[in-house]
Amino acid sequence: MTVEEISARLRSRLQEEYGVEEASILMDRPPGGWGELVTNRSLDRRLAEFDRRFEAIDRRFERIDHRFEVLETKFDAKIDGLEARLDAKMERAFRAQTWRLVTATIGSISGLVGAMAIFVAVAGSR
Repeated sequence: MTVEEISARLRSRLQEEYGVEEASILMDRPPGGWGELVTNRSLDRRLAEFDRRFEAIDRRFERIDHRFEVLETKFDAKIDGLEARLDAKMERAFRAQTWRLVTATIGSISGLVGAMAIFVAVAGSR
């Protein structure tokens, strides 16, 4: 028995059981029509389209990553320059503060020695 004979016998049996329209729906096309039928080829085309889209997105992200790397390098260089300037300013300020403190200490000690000399001279003359 051929496929056509089996198909004809199945159609007549479906027509007897369910009616002509129902048998046509069951035998002639898938639900929703042939346009709604998904095949491996249609899935492969769709997946290939997704792959192309994701490749384009990946390339965009690579360009963005490169831009961030460039900005990071520039930012790091700028921060390093600012850090060096700040270190130099702080060093100058600490040096100036140290000299002021040394000068004040020497002045205080000199004043104290002078006062002691006067005290000793006054105490010795009595």
